[in-house]
Amino acid sequence: MSDDPLRVTEDGVRFRAAPGLGGAILQELQDGAPVYPTGAPLTDADGHHWRQVALAPIGWVADEFLASAPAGVTFNPDFPLRRQVQSWTCSIRTTQMVIEGTLGITIDPGALQDEMCPRYVNPDVGLLDGSGAGIVQVLGAHGIAARSVPVASFSQVANLAGTTAIGLGGHGWGGVGHWVAVRRFRDGALELGNPAGTGPRFGQQRIDEGTWNSLASSWSAVVVTGRT
Repeated sequence: MSDDPLRVTEDGVRFRAAPGLGGAILQELQDGAPVYPTGAPLTDADGHHWRQVALAPIGWVADEFLASAPAGVTFNPDFPLRRQVQSWTCSIRTTQMVIEGTLGITIDPGALQDEMCPRYVNPDVGLLDGSGAGIVQVLGAHGIAARSVPVASFSQVANLAGTTAIGLGGHGWGGVGHWVAVRRFRDGALELGNPAGTGPRFGQQRIDEGTWNSLASSWSAVVVTGRT
């Protein structure tokens, strides 16, 4: 398998179990999603060249919907944990961890809070747009291209986790909602950089699919796609 990913070039690209339009659809991939070629030769079927790629599991994508990954982004899943101080700043600390995991630099939390509040976050509501669109804007100001996924599935996040920086928001998590940064997917679970620390309400350090389904009413994500 190649260490260098390709990236999907538009939304709704079908990831199939076999090459060809008759291959079962395993997932629909979104613009910017990284995929890892296995090195298998391209296969021609139904008017497309099909490339085998490794997600979870291995499958096939029409090659014309893939492009080389943008240069300049190296994600470190072992970014430092940044715990929130106030109850409403989880999205700010998540943004800090996404920036630090992507750029490998330390961001001053006070300066970032001043940057995000009150335009995108406030003490009464927390993150004002639950889709994460405000986080995308802040990342762009730091030279990081990202997209928001207003409704994210466990498999979508699991397939991306560890290959790029992800901020993850659970709507209704703990009764109010909560944002975390994602480190990687390992042993059937997402490993989180949880800015709330540890505890029964928000302190989960790992989320498997069962916990995902019970913890929040729905999920949104912010996914780093490159450099601006």
